[in-house]
Amino acid sequence: MTMNGILTSFVAFMLLCNTLYLGARVRSEMLRYRQRKEERMQISTDGSFTGIDAGGNLISPQLDANGRLERGGLMLAFVVHSDRLAADVSFWNRAIELTGRSRTGEIGQIQYWGVCDRGMACQSSQADAKFKIIGYIDPHQMHTLAEADTGKAALLYDRALTLRARLPIGPDPVAESALLVGEAK
Repeated sequence: MTMNGILTSFVAFMLLCNTLYLGARVRSEMLRYRQRKEERMQISTDGSFTGIDAGGNLISPQLDANGRLERGGLMLAFVVHSDRLAADVSFWNRAIELTGRSRTGEIGQIQYWGVCDRGMACQSSQADAKFKIIGYIDPHQMHTLAEADTGKAALLYDRALTLRARLPIGPDPVAESALLVGEAK
């Protein structure tokens, strides 16, 4: 083989390596882009948390003068399913009770909103619930919460009402409470 043939083979080999390297980088960047896009889709950019409670009254989170949740608090929003209403209320009551016991001073007040999957169909359980049962909220927020519920998750919002975390909902209120306390710190 001549020197010219060796150089041509070497250049072709280097071009192939460079193409593979760039392909891997582009793939990595595309995956990162898709992940960021999915995360942004979960963050509410407009809409409000004004809703209608089980009694038919307009309701909104308890906010301070700056429009932030009171006392550095958080808000947990989750779906209450009308077809298993008693079980959902019992689950969340237990999780809220356990969270209240294990909270430390570094966790502010947590507001709990359970949004009924069938509007006002859950109002019969408001007296038993340790959280607000909401019949309807802003359509944008309702859509965001419905997507989270499809993935068996609750949404934790920070004091500026920006999505802070998606908390997976499991079968155990003890584990749910521990997860909430961990995310709230």
